[in-house]
Amino acid sequence: LSIQLAFISYITNMVRIGQAARSGSAFIPDSYTPSTRDVKWFGAMGVLAVMAYGVAYVGSLALVTFELSAFQTGNVHERSSGFYRSRLYFYSLVLTMAGFTQLAIGSYALGNIGLGPLQDPIQVAMYTVYFPEIAYVVGLLQMLIGSYGVFRSFRVSQQQDQED
Repeated sequence: LSIQLAFISYITNMVRIGQAARSGSAFIPDSYTPSTRDVKWFGAMGVLAVMAYGVAYVGSLALVTFELSAFQTGNVHERSSGFYRSRLYFYSLVLTMAGFTQLAIGSYALGNIGLGPLQDPIQVAMYTVYFPEIAYVVGLLQMLIGSYGVFRSFRVSQQQDQED
């Protein structure tokens, strides 16, 4: 039951971010004179970030719970390698999406505000950006790792088919 209810906090946070974005004066300090479009864009990135991290977190909880249950009931071998390949593909896509949001926020701040440290940080969802260049590099790294996982899931699939 707790796994099914875990999404409530993420959905609540996405709604809160959406409401703040509609106000037109959130996330970016007024000292940077943000437009309403900028605030809505940051709101969209915040909602995508919460969605990505929420799916990854709740999905990992579910996997551990189901694996422990399978161990306790003696059904450890009930999942095939295809199950794990599909999870690798899905969660690598989720990681790529999370990396995109951080990369996009970092690149916006670099292009429109400048290099860090920022006097007033940009805050949206779980991101607090003082150094836009760090947000950019970390987002790029997440996207690269996520992309590698996606390509690896296809490569493992092809190798498995060749062995069969």
